[in-house]
Amino acid sequence: MMRTVNLRALTFTIFKRARNLRLSIDHLRRSVFHAFPRLWEYSCALEEKELDCIAVIYEYELMFLLIHLRLFLAGLGIWIGATAILRLAGQYLLHSGGWMAVLGLFAASFALMALLARRLCRGAHLAREDWPRGAISLTLPTLLLDPFSSAFFPVIFPNMAAGMAGVFGGWMLACCAGALMGVVVDHKKSA
Repeated sequence: MMRTVNLRALTFTIFKRARNLRLSIDHLRRSVFHAFPRLWEYSCALEEKELDCIAVIYEYELMFLLIHLRLFLAGLGIWIGATAILRLAGQYLLHSGGWMAVLGLFAASFALMALLARRLCRGAHLAREDWPRGAISLTLPTLLLDPFSSAFFPVIFPNMAAGMAGVFGGWMLACCAGALMGVVVDHKKSA
């Protein structure tokens, strides 16, 4: 028998019947990747009976399935703290000291963010295959908010030269790239 249910009702059913359910919520979320963007089909065994369900997932709901809230909030906290530090003392970190200084800042930030993302994903007890989702959640505040910081650089960071907006934008991209690469590269397999 086919039933059409919304995602919230389906999730409630899964949590309500967790003892009798042989399909985990993680498997349910991972199966979204193998489905169409708006329609998602799956089967689950419930009390020895086969129950086929169709859940209609809208694009905005899919986005919130992929976000890990704890890491998103950690990324938001990092963004707020880093923005406050740059607003107070950014002129000592971002200055026109030459291309070697900028390259060194980018490389150091890339490596530090790679280590930080790995540590935070491990600390959030994510399965290894969910680390990319965790890194996306971690970097999302920076990717959403720092375009505005770059566009309105002289207003947000009055203590730094307006010409440093490009360096700032590149620095943020290097940080996000480091976080994403840090969770994708598996050091144990490459050794």
